[in-house]
Amino acid sequence: MTNPCLTFANEVRAALAPYSGRVAARGKDVALAPEAALTLSLVLHELATNAAKHGALSAPEGRVEVGWRVDWDGGAGPRFCLFWAERGGPPVVPSARDGFGRALLEEMPRHDLGAEVRLDFRAKGVAYALAAPLSVVAA
Repeated sequence: MTNPCLTFANEVRAALAPYSGRVAARGKDVALAPEAALTLSLVLHELATNAAKHGALSAPEGRVEVGWRVDWDGGAGPRFCLFWAERGGPPVVPSARDGFGRALLEEMPRHDLGAEVRLDFRAKGVAYALAAPLSVVAA
């Protein structure tokens, strides 16, 4: 039996609760395997923390859009896809060094979920995309 609390929508609500009204979140819920719930929760918290300190959520007019879906069209089987986009914050300046947060956003999902990850430091806001096999993510 799966834990009904371990769903991606619940993880999004928990991570982004302090920023309600400034975050648009969309996606059909996915029941998560416990290991995937931990990894995805850490990713969401890192993205939210960085947005609050340095990105869109550090400016009153800043906004975040987060979305997720299951992509059934991939040749390798169904995949869980996560998208994060910031807008309205200060101009983005990528860090000159790779720290713990970047490793958490890029390396941890690759290792734990077999995910493909893209982190883009766009001038208008950070964009993040993750795609992982649904068989690893879902409960």
